[in-house]
Amino acid sequence: MSRRHRISLQRTVFIASLMCCAIQFHLPSHLSADEKRTGGIDVPMGHERRLQEEVVESTADQDPEPVPPPVSVVSVPLHSEHGTHHAYLYVGSPPQRRTLIVDTGSRLVAFPCTPCPNCGTGHASPSYYDPSVSTTDVVNVCPADCRFDGMSKCANSVNGTQQQQCRFVQRYTEGSRIEAYEITDVMWLGTADVGESTADPTYVGMAVPFVFGCQTSEEGLFRHQYADGIMGVAMHQTTLIAAMYEAGAIPRHAFSLCLNFDGGVFSLGGTKLGLGNDALPSSGNATSPPSTPHHLEPMQFAPLAKNHGWYAVGVMSLHLGDILITATETLLSAFNDGKGTIIDSGTTDSYLPRVIARPFRRAWETITGHVHSNKLKRYTYARFRRLPNITITVHGLRGTSIRWSATPSNYMEEMAVTRTNSGLRSAQIIKRVDITKPWEGTKSFTNRIYVDEPNGCVVGGNWMADHDVLFDVQGKRIGIARAECTSQESPYIIV
Repeated sequence: MSRRHRISLQRTVFIASLMCCAIQFHLPSHLSADEKRTGGIDVPMGHERRLQEEVVESTADQDPEPVPPPVSVVSVPLHSEHGTHHAYLYVGSPPQRRTLIVDTGSRLVAFPCTPCPNCGTGHASPSYYDPSVSTTDVVNVCPADCRFDGMSKCANSVNGTQQQQCRFVQRYTEGSRIEAYEITDVMWLGTADVGESTADPTYVGMAVPFVFGCQTSEEGLFRHQYADGIMGVAMHQTTLIAAMYEAGAIPRHAFSLCLNFDGGVFSLGGTKLGLGNDALPSSGNATSPPSTPHHLEPMQFAPLAKNHGWYAVGVMSLHLGDILITATETLLSAFNDGKGTIIDSGTTDSYLPRVIARPFRRAWETITGHVHSNKLKRYTYARFRRLPNITITVHGLRGTSIRWSATPSNYMEEMAVTRTNSGLRSAQIIKRVDITKPWEGTKSFTNRIYVDEPNGCVVGGNWMADHDVLFDVQGKRIGIARAECTSQESPYIIV
């Protein structure tokens, strides 16, 4: 799995509505065969939301009371592999399930399609998505139907036909590369249970026609990762969340991620979690598993520092334990310059600005008695307990501040170390450490807080863990609350 998924975001708009019955989806009935083949979709505009015309709720300092977090209409479970969080996506008619990385640091949805001779074979799904099986797929024809402005270019079809496709190449920071063409098909999110996800109207009702990348080639870590592909949910109008909002499938252009080591909860249209007992719906036809995810504190809100692209927040300070690291303006500005401090669920680890490396490592050695390193090290229980929280203080709304801490149990990765026949060591992630249970002898850990980011800061999945993080695009704010993020196979639903 790639530690760092990031893309360059361009602006485009795709507006969709869905005509469906049960789980059989059809393109609008008035289309001819030629129109289906060329991607001509005539959409009535009367009932649709237009993102460029949406009304943004004010979160200005003069508002008398904070606007509460929007309530999600549905949540779906996340599962974790190798520290990265994945959701189940259903695409096409009949539906085919894909397992995708949920990535707030990018905006494309892409996964391998048949044929893909240059794609990996060890992904979660045993076969690639097959467009020929779906009765609702439409290959976007170049140039008229290309949606990824600034990325897609006209090229011949990979299947040898004369049809010009909207083809693009995407490169990622860690060296991975994909080639794909644009295709439109119905898409929605669900659970691991195919029957539930394709029969329950709560899930199927979220289905919308959506443009995604049909991969024909992948290089680098993408060939070997567990995930079938990636689902970008950055602040952009070409994401699946934006398409769901436009089509009226969710009530607000917002979502939340509540992550833990095993998985978590992905809430659509807002957050599904409440404070303590408020986590359970108080009325309506609702059910809940025995342990429901819930907030451990009231959610606090920070204004988004950017209007599009990455979800960036303003940083006021960074502390290692009780030691202030950002004691000078130069050190503090490193968090807010350039891209700023971004929240990136597609990055497994977290990356602090390299300009703070010297004071950070000096403070680390003062607190722990040993040198900060990202190499595998062995820890006794007593030594591990000396590790500090790492806390960023974020600019909140109305002059407030939010302290957001990464704990040792989240940024220290426990590893199982074995030796091969040749004497080389092999390390593998085994589980999240339970610091309430002392251990005898030593355990092996790798510190996954890196102090080498060239500019800005990346708050990755390990910093987000054990918090419900609300990405409220419509409200131009981020919500943060410590939370119990227990993953469930069948999420509780308000209907």
